[in-house]
Amino acid sequence: MKRTITADDVKQFALVSGDAAPIHVSVEAAQEAGFTQPIAHGLYIMALCEAYVKQQYPEQVFHACQGQFLAPLQVPNEIDILLTPEANAVEVSVTCHMQLVFKGIFKEQ
Repeated sequence: MKRTITADDVKQFALVSGDAAPIHVSVEAAQEAGFTQPIAHGLYIMALCEAYVKQQYPEQVFHACQGQFLAPLQVPNEIDILLTPEANAVEVSVTCHMQLVFKGIFKEQ
């Protein structure tokens, strides 16, 4: 699944989550931290993955999720979410410009 992550998406997530850290919502703060643009919340990326997993596997109930954030995702940007089914689990990979940003697994038990 391809998805464009916008600054508005990140601002909306900041409002809902209560995490309005400047690195997520301010270009100036992001630049002070060494980025050119604000970066998306890691939990926003995980939430998108969870929504996609549930959409693709609506009958399965996942009880656990674990993952690793491998690179910051500056916004705006387009991501690819790839799902790989495993026994009692679904592996998730998120790439941006062919760079792995997040890798995780959703487990049924």
